[in-house]
Amino acid sequence: MSFAPDNPCVAFFDANRDNKDKVKALHKVPERHGWEKLTASMFSPGPVQDEEQILRIGYAPNMVDADGKLTPLGLQDVMNKGFSTDRRSYADEAEVWNRGVASAAAWNELNPLKPQRSVKTLHMAPVDQTRALRCPADAQAFGVYDTGLEKNSAHADVCLLSEDKAARHQLVFDLRDTFVPVKVADEPLS
Repeated sequence: MSFAPDNPCVAFFDANRDNKDKVKALHKVPERHGWEKLTASMFSPGPVQDEEQILRIGYAPNMVDADGKLTPLGLQDVMNKGFSTDRRSYADEAEVWNRGVASAAAWNELNPLKPQRSVKTLHMAPVDQTRALRCPADAQAFGVYDTGLEKNSAHADVCLLSEDKAARHQLVFDLRDTFVPVKVADEPLS
């Protein structure tokens, strides 16, 4: 595994960790597709493999619809700062759920006048299906990068690689279809 300074992927993701437009910055990197084969974080167990699965918390009221599917709003980060997920093979699902509950509680405390958030679902998507999605030019639409954090080595970002603005909303719907619920509030983990 190659770490910074000789790994430009680690350097990019470290420099853009808090960038709300990280995906736009990534679009300026011609090598962005190949970077999935490099590690993006010194805290990561290594690059995300195609045979892995990723997990995403679905928050109510805006990020999950009545059928328990993620909404486009729940996926919008894929177009700007990167869509946070956890690598299932390195994450404890109960811990991911509890971290989501704590995050919702913290958000609610900071935003008491806004609709209150709650965790409704935990979704899973196969990485190979996520990476197989194509934009109209037949290029890979999404990248999955191992952006492990010091306190969460399982963290991975999904980023929209396509710069085709006309196609991106359809691509987000396509991405949504790769995610299936593995836990719904008040049900045991499956």
